[in-house]
Amino acid sequence: MTGRLLILGCTRDKLATARPVAAIELYTGDSVPRVRDRLGPERLSRTLFLSGLHGLIPADALLLPYDRRLRPEDAGVLSEASCSRLLAFSHLQGVPEQVLLVAEADYTALLEPILATWERTRITRIFDPCAWADIARVLDSWSWT
Repeated sequence: MTGRLLILGCTRDKLATARPVAAIELYTGDSVPRVRDRLGPERLSRTLFLSGLHGLIPADALLLPYDRRLRPEDAGVLSEASCSRLLAFSHLQGVPEQVLLVAEADYTALLEPILATWERTRITRIFDPCAWADIARVLDSWSWT
């Protein structure tokens, strides 16, 4: 087991751009701007997003703006793809010691098939992406300041 992993839900508010930008720059709502201020290159590589269109993606994935919430009819396919990506991440980076998952419940459910198997991982779930005080408390405990 190694390190920490931050997983954030995508946001409705996005950067208006005609060219692809990194997910961490594209998402401008909720607590993402405050989180972005705490991320350096190493932390960026330990940050993922859950997107209603793309599923689980790295923070540096290049995206164009889109307007799509997670739809119930897409949840199965997105869960399967997202779990595969999370497994691939854990094979490359190691299973994290701690995970902070900040997203609404329907988004976090996409990853539960894998997270449930990480018995030794401490997982903190915050279902309100605007709960900055709670998010900051965890990031501070990680020294992600």
